[in-house]
Amino acid sequence: MAHEILKPKSVHTAEGYSHAAKAGKTLYIAGQVAKDRDGKLVGQGDFGAQARQVFTNLKNILRVENCPISPSFSPVFLCVFPSRIWPVSF
Repeated sequence: MAHEILKPKSVHTAEGYSHAAKAGKTLYIAGQVAKDRDGKLVGQGDFGAQARQVFTNLKNILRVENCPISPSFSPVFLCVFPSRIWPVSF
């Protein structure tokens, strides 16, 4: 199937990988890190700040592809650490 590699300008520049790829109507998003648009780490040592930045990056990628986050679209993510699991949704 034909695919398109996406390089959204609303997130930091990815080196060695793509933030997202689209094949047909499916959007594949790579794992995100807590970097702002300029590539600077956000919230060093602050899990909450880093998680917010990661979800900001995800929202920005979805917006570029006109995938609004709405009641009909509500992904759920799990942030897993050896001692704890946090369900996160937006």
